[in-house]
Amino acid sequence: MMPATAKRLSVTDRCNLDQNVSGGVRSLAWLMRRFHNDLRLVAGAYYVGEDTIGKRGLAYRNFDVVAYVQAIRTTYLREAAIEAESKITWRMNLPVPCSKRAGSGRAAP
Repeated sequence: MMPATAKRLSVTDRCNLDQNVSGGVRSLAWLMRRFHNDLRLVAGAYYVGEDTIGKRGLAYRNFDVVAYVQAIRTTYLREAAIEAESKITWRMNLPVPCSKRAGSGRAAP
């Protein structure tokens, strides 16, 4: 966490894990609000600074920033697919309630 960001978020010890993580979460939440939940802009602002992205938005074309945003996007999409797949698998493995079983003439308990 950069010193100015830490100061703005009242993080007094950037090396303290609890303070650093708490400040990082608050920083990302603030960026999400500022950039209207556009994850491309949020990731870019996190990497290069909110003022730079605030001025140029998606027109900012620094190779390192573009590569970082693409890497974040790839990871996000991969993790979202894994989570969606695990939810589908979990639902498929649920037992069928008694009332839904074929031939069951009685209501579920």
